[in-house]
Amino acid sequence: MDSHQNEIVRNVKITDCTLRDGGHLNNWTFDRDFVSRVVWALAETNINAIEVGYVSKKECFPADTGIWRFCEEKDVRSIVPADIQSKIAVMGDIGKVGIEQFIPKDESVIDIVRLAFYPGQSKEAIELGHEVLDLGYEVYLNCMGTVCYDEAGLKELMRELFESKISNIVIADSFGSLMPRQVYNLVQLFKKGTGKNIGYHAHNNLEMAFANTIASIEAGAASVDATIYGIGRGAGNLPIEVLLAHLLHFEGVHTNIIPLLEIIESDFVPLREELKWGYNLHYMISGLLKCHPNYASTLLDGYKMDMPSVWANLVEISRKKPVKFDKKLLHDVIEKGKFSNEKKLDSRMRYSNIKVENIDFKAPDYQGRHSGRDFLVLGNGPSLKTDIEKIKKLVKEKDLVVIGANYLHGLIEPDYHAFNNINRFLRYGKFVGTDSKLLIGSYISDQIVRSITDKEYERLPYINTSSEFGIENGVIQSNCGTISVLLIASAIIMGARKIYVAGLDGYKQMNGNKTHFYSETQETPTNLESSSLNEVCSRHLNEIQKYQIENNMEEFRIITKTSYTKHYDGGILK
Repeated sequence: MDSHQNEIVRNVKITDCTLRDGGHLNNWTFDRDFVSRVVWALAETNINAIEVGYVSKKECFPADTGIWRFCEEKDVRSIVPADIQSKIAVMGDIGKVGIEQFIPKDESVIDIVRLAFYPGQSKEAIELGHEVLDLGYEVYLNCMGTVCYDEAGLKELMRELFESKISNIVIADSFGSLMPRQVYNLVQLFKKGTGKNIGYHAHNNLEMAFANTIASIEAGAASVDATIYGIGRGAGNLPIEVLLAHLLHFEGVHTNIIPLLEIIESDFVPLREELKWGYNLHYMISGLLKCHPNYASTLLDGYKMDMPSVWANLVEISRKKPVKFDKKLLHDVIEKGKFSNEKKLDSRMRYSNIKVENIDFKAPDYQGRHSGRDFLVLGNGPSLKTDIEKIKKLVKEKDLVVIGANYLHGLIEPDYHAFNNINRFLRYGKFVGTDSKLLIGSYISDQIVRSITDKEYERLPYINTSSEFGIENGVIQSNCGTISVLLIASAIIMGARKIYVAGLDGYKQMNGNKTHFYSETQETPTNLESSSLNEVCSRHLNEIQKYQIENNMEEFRIITKTSYTKHYDGGILK
């Protein structure tokens, strides 16, 4: 290795973003002991800067947001050792932070303030950066959504940065979509165009975080970002331990990696099982198409789309070049029928490796079968297991028709056992009870059903559309978000007088980080994804309630603890 390479590597500064970026996964609710252990381990490893969270206006966030989204001085002081050599950093999002969130540097343990801005916010970021600089802090400007600039916009941005008093600029690969050569060129371009110290922040959607960071260093980056064990929203970030292991190959690089390895083993290995970060297919697609990962996760988990449908919709979304997750844009794409019309069903058939029969949306035989009876719909939230004895008692007392979904673990054998998700049917279809009637969603082929069971089954017909909820000739017209919500509509079709719902806890994760009473093998949604999914399901529940009111029906009631509080009645289970 030549002396020039060694000099470049020795001079690069590393900022750890574990607590700030990792906070996206649990709403910044890390406890103080954990945060203190992280800071200590990083300080012992001689990391240049430790970013402990965000500085934010409290009115911009819900009341249950954790303290590391705000990083008040007293909280930061409580986790910073008195003799620490590493610098303490915080980040502020332009539009969610103001100068009033900062005190003079000589009164604070915080050393570095990083201000993140998207296209169209650069002037505001520079203005606030100058104010923070005047308070005595080191200031970094993080350019988010770099790939969203056109050539003219990029030139204008670099001109503004060149004219500013701020010395440190960070290029953020917000969607994890860049390749090493692109990163190399961007770093060189920003160095020449701004005359500033350039940093790089990688995301791992395409598993390129390590290669891209090395490319940035080779291009002359003054600083790079990483996190312990790669923790971070979505596909995560560059694992700092991997970066340090690489840098140790260069002469003159001295670091003690052992404290990191210890805290990874003791804290981060179990934490990853709980919070679920890292590479997966929909984050890869998001990176490839330069889209915010929440688009893919919402289409998959909220709208139950298959991968070809997700791909088609992300292509359409990417043409609009959105910088952030835009719910309205997603809604507009859905409204245009990109994945809900008959042509889309034909597309499903072309993509599938298994023959899919023509879908017949005729009225189901069970329409009106239990007219005047009361129903219980079972979800799979933790409350189902917690309250199962009370639920069984209610079923017996009221002689309820019971419809369950997915895996029920033998807690109760429903009258109807339903599946709408192919993967869950393949996993749990074999557990359907002998006396339970099987209901199968419209888009699961007979060939798939017969690969799991010889049991007779009935179709659960629905048209996956974005229009407001309705029922026409026994066919559900809506995308109902989750199978539990879909089954409320099915109970209406069967003639239900009253509908009780248990185990529909919601995606706000009422019981720790669990959305199911059992260990679900599919990806657990992040905090941000959960909020989006919760909103989708809440909208569908409200539409069903509206339908019941308009048709003079008694409104359904959720009888176990739930985040859908509008529909909750806690006095029914005794």
